[in-house]
Amino acid sequence: KDQVVDTELVYSYAKTDRLSDMEEFVSGTNTANVLGVGDRLYDQGFFKAAKILYQSIPNNSKLASCFVQLGEYTQAVEAAK
Repeated sequence: KDQVVDTELVYSYAKTDRLSDMEEFVSGTNTANVLGVGDRLYDQGFFKAAKILYQSIPNNSKLASCFVQLGEYTQAVEAAK
């Protein structure tokens, strides 16, 4: 598999609001740069998609930040622990 193709596929799923497809893809075998896509989406304000990606890595500090942006404060505290 090609990392660039996998990475852009994940990004495309997120940008077209196909979050269940994105989640399914990243849960399987892939070579996508999940952290990089998560950071791109976060910077562009796609916090729900970024949250899913950060949960799959896991990256708790960035996940907590997504929860805050989404107003999910209890989950943010849990992720920050």
